[in-house]
Amino acid sequence: MVDDAKQWGDIRAKIVSKLSNEHFKIMCSLHSKYFNHRYNEPCTCNKRILRQWILDLDNKLLAD
Repeated sequence: MVDDAKQWGDIRAKIVSKLSNEHFKIMCSLHSKYFNHRYNEPCTCNKRILRQWILDLDNKLLAD
């Protein structure tokens, strides 16, 4: 989890207004790992879900 937290922290620092494709895939992978669901790539047109997943990972990995 420490490596995942560091990886997410590095990615999170780079997210300003857009999410690169590479970072998007890492976010999807981490979210599926920590929130117990199969790997899924939500539609990038749905910004609400993307924001929620970012907040979920922030709370799970960066809260400590």
